[in-house]
Amino acid sequence: MSYTDDLLLRIFSLKFPVSRAALELKFRELAKIYHPDLGGSADKFKELKSAYNELIPFTSDDTKYQETDRATNGR
Repeated sequence: MSYTDDLLLRIFSLKFPVSRAALELKFRELAKIYHPDLGGSADKFKELKSAYNELIPFTSDDTKYQETDRATNGR
């Protein structure tokens, strides 16, 4: 399991391949729970936001994901 797979599963409960829209939807859902202004944990929200920013380039509709997929599968 790669680092990005681990972030998706552990923090967002999602698995690859994931679309940008699905990741954004899950992020917003969790942000409502963990945002400090809404009574959540500041540390958990920082972790969530950091993971989201790291994962955006690896969504299935992004070129970085497609390049990684081609390199892994030899296409």
